[in-house]
Amino acid sequence: MAKCAIDSFKKWHPDVPVHFVNEDNIGSFKVSTRYPKKMRGHFGIFRFAIAAEIMMTEKYDKFIVLGSDTITCARMDEFMDNWTHDILVTLCSSHQLTLPYRVQRSNNFRDDFKVLSTPVLCVAHDRANETSNCFHYYGHIEQFQETQRDFDKEGVTLIASDYLYANSDVLCVNNPAVFLSILKFASKYWDDFHESREQTEFLTSLGFEFYADQGAINMVAALSLAHQDESLIDPQIISTLVGDLKMPMFSISYIEVPFIMATSLYNARAKKSIDEARRDAAESAHPHAHPECARQEGASILKYRVDGDKLFTVDNKQIKVWHYMAHLGLNTTSQRLGRVNAVSDVDDIEPTKKELAAAKHRFEDIVNSYIFGVFNEETKKFFKEHCACGTFFEKEFRL
Repeated sequence: MAKCAIDSFKKWHPDVPVHFVNEDNIGSFKVSTRYPKKMRGHFGIFRFAIAAEIMMTEKYDKFIVLGSDTITCARMDEFMDNWTHDILVTLCSSHQLTLPYRVQRSNNFRDDFKVLSTPVLCVAHDRANETSNCFHYYGHIEQFQETQRDFDKEGVTLIASDYLYANSDVLCVNNPAVFLSILKFASKYWDDFHESREQTEFLTSLGFEFYADQGAINMVAALSLAHQDESLIDPQIISTLVGDLKMPMFSISYIEVPFIMATSLYNARAKKSIDEARRDAAESAHPHAHPECARQEGASILKYRVDGDKLFTVDNKQIKVWHYMAHLGLNTTSQRLGRVNAVSDVDDIEPTKKELAAAKHRFEDIVNSYIFGVFNEETKKFFKEHCACGTFFEKEFRL
């Protein structure tokens, strides 16, 4: 999979240096001895320490981060041509991410934590003047209906247009300070979630999951966007951002927003058509998707089409990066088979042989569901002929 990710990127970007980091060379970077041990084993987080080192050592002006479960399907013009923003992010699934954020220390966890929610792009239509404006809503989506009622009383129809929930596996940075900020927020987020078993159990009992690097990126993105908007998400949260955790003030672009108008897709939104995303219902699920991925993948993937050297969705949106985003990392020992979400002392737990065998088969089954069911023949042929994937989609995947 990593070979396909690397070769496909090179195919479309022969002018761009590529740095491939895996278990064979990860120890060669200076940050391997300097970065806190507690997070060094979580490769999702640690890769941004490596990215910062490479970017600053090589004096790069631009740095693109790609997960090894991606296939580059076109030149990334939206990344390559944008020098205006500090960080360019791509969209994850169409829902809001809520993150626990510790603002104080007391004897009561309920008083210690606030909730940081990823923004929602909204359209406000003034019925009297027949004018519309867009703005970002930073509250929890469960309170959105109440906000709608308040707007309605003033003659304004409020519509939630899109969720600005960024994915960590496809992003572009034009300022190395972005990586340093992500790492600082990753450290805070880790401590907020894993400082003690009681703390972890309290947060998980409220339904929170630990999103690691993705959580940290969305903290930086949401706070940066709030700064652009000159809007305080929560005065108590903002007041804690002092010292090393100062308010992120990066210029940011969500390049696929709004999804309904996007012409190019770089991430998870390629998995569902506009209609499927609106319904987000079981009847739109892909019939050949692995059970663990079924809710993410619409049947429209079977109708991907190729026009020349371009791959399109049913909505005529060009797919520039395919991202599996199929929970593959949760079936690896580096993330303790997903246990990092559930316990605080993750370093002390080793998977059993039975758990390892089950995870291996689950990993294989997920990948094979794409090879033999999710993708149509036209799409697999495109990956071979235009993305340098070779015979990957012509044979069974085995570890």
